[in-house]
Amino acid sequence: MIGSCHKRGWRQTLFLVGSLSIVPTITTLSIGVVQDWGIAFACASGMLGPVMAWSIDWVLTKRAYRRDPNRLAAFRIKAFASKMVFFGIYVTGVLSLLQLSVTPFVIGFTSSFIVVFIAEAFMLKRLFNNNIKVA
Repeated sequence: MIGSCHKRGWRQTLFLVGSLSIVPTITTLSIGVVQDWGIAFACASGMLGPVMAWSIDWVLTKRAYRRDPNRLAAFRIKAFASKMVFFGIYVTGVLSLLQLSVTPFVIGFTSSFIVVFIAEAFMLKRLFNNNIKVA
């Protein structure tokens, strides 16, 4: 059941992330085309962090759920704390090392962050609903 849940879930999540991120991305990329590719790169760099964190987190969440569903809450709390540390390091590192424009980076990061966590909530709901054991 877990495999079929995630095959459908990945497609739906990619569609959700793509469709909800399209407005700020197109707006920022159109500004970037007019002015400079640096703005488009800053927006894409902002979107990359939350997507990377979510991808790794989701793979580890599936593994933790398969091992012991009762310990998933404790795992998710640790994963959330780890993601917050990662985001602090990522934002600081990317903005200081790559010298990107702050506004497009923040637009890309914020839109991607919100969309990814909404998608993650739906995928967790699907994971729990598809694996309910009826006695």
